[in-house]
Amino acid sequence: MVITSNICVQSLQLLLSLGLFPGFGLTEVHINTENDDCRLLTTIVPITRQMTINQNGRPINAMCIGQATLNKCEGMCESSVTPSVNLYPGFKKNCRCCKEKTTESKEVLLTQCYKDKTEIMSQSVSVVVKDITSCQCERCEG
Repeated sequence: MVITSNICVQSLQLLLSLGLFPGFGLTEVHINTENDDCRLLTTIVPITRQMTINQNGRPINAMCIGQATLNKCEGMCESSVTPSVNLYPGFKKNCRCCKEKTTESKEVLLTQCYKDKTEIMSQSVSVVVKDITSCQCERCEG
């Protein structure tokens, strides 16, 4: 068990600020973003929706399926973990992930609908999904 008093922490911070422990100062960690490789790629996504549709003027529950070509973010982003005597539990973490920067709504046509495993002919429905339009390296959540 490690017990740290306020006096010890304040003394250590004073010594660090005076530069008595080079390499352990309160320096900002800079990430080299030249090595970031976060790209926008396409992928085919299956879509299944339980929905109410009209058949001959009557509403029925149906399972509709289709597929969409959507974008995804994929790649690597520069991250770091460095020792720190000022931060609990002793490390400064700068974690970055390849994430969506912007998105847009995209309409997708589900071309096959089924009721009780029987296909409902000449029936298709439109659904709206989110599609990624650009990617970038950002701070990871959690």
